[in-house]
Amino acid sequence: FKGRYDRRTIRVIEGDITDQKYVLTRVEAGISYPLNPNTKVSIAPFLAKTQYFNLNPDSLILSSLPDQNRLDVNYIGGRAELVFDRTEQLGLYTQAGFKGKIGYANYAALSNSGRSFSNFYADLRNYQRIHKNIIFASRLYVGSFMGNNPQTYLVGGMYNWLFNDFYRPPTNRPESSPVRNPGGVENSNILFADFVDLRGYNYDEIRGRNVITFTSELRIPLFSYLTRGNITSNFIRNFQLVGFYDVGSAWNDFAPWEKINDQHTEVINTE
Repeated sequence: FKGRYDRRTIRVIEGDITDQKYVLTRVEAGISYPLNPNTKVSIAPFLAKTQYFNLNPDSLILSSLPDQNRLDVNYIGGRAELVFDRTEQLGLYTQAGFKGKIGYANYAALSNSGRSFSNFYADLRNYQRIHKNIIFASRLYVGSFMGNNPQTYLVGGMYNWLFNDFYRPPTNRPESSPVRNPGGVENSNILFADFVDLRGYNYDEIRGRNVITFTSELRIPLFSYLTRGNITSNFIRNFQLVGFYDVGSAWNDFAPWEKINDQHTEVINTE
């Protein structure tokens, strides 16, 4: 059994027009049941609420639209997951075997059905021992948002990378990212945008309702592999060299393997 409480607050300030605050509050209760030593199913119903506040006192245009000044949306929903884990821990950040999870989440808006959405995802990982404690790790991630108000995957960057930056598109391209809001309109979808790692790209360089990424890594614990004796230093014992290759994309309507797809079509607004 588990219980969880989440609260996220985002403040958006852009120039003299946009000054907004978004708040997501969620309370969740869950139960997991083991089918065998490696497999379990989990169900977690939840209640959620999003709040939007227009904090710009000079927003005269938006003042005529109530939803553009203050908007609350209440959700009821749940998450179901099937989890399989048959990995063996070999050390810090080192394991061998296979694990994965497949899940489905649904957010049903109580006061505004147009805000309802759902999400399917699958995260599969395999850790193959090459020699001693050298591991070839691979991961396949697939996800899709559905419903009246499907959310957006923001593909690019790497979690906790020190020098990460947001992608800045040319000014003549249409802007539809949930993390940018130059018009200052209500944009509560920013609370549900899901970042997906893709090294070699900046944050939010590729986006869409659907996503697929594949990652492969060769992890070499350099000193522990070359040394037969005991290493007393945790840093030296767990030090790794990692070579990686990432491939992935996101799209709305036409997948990247189609001849005509979302990534090959670009609207340029010029005279």
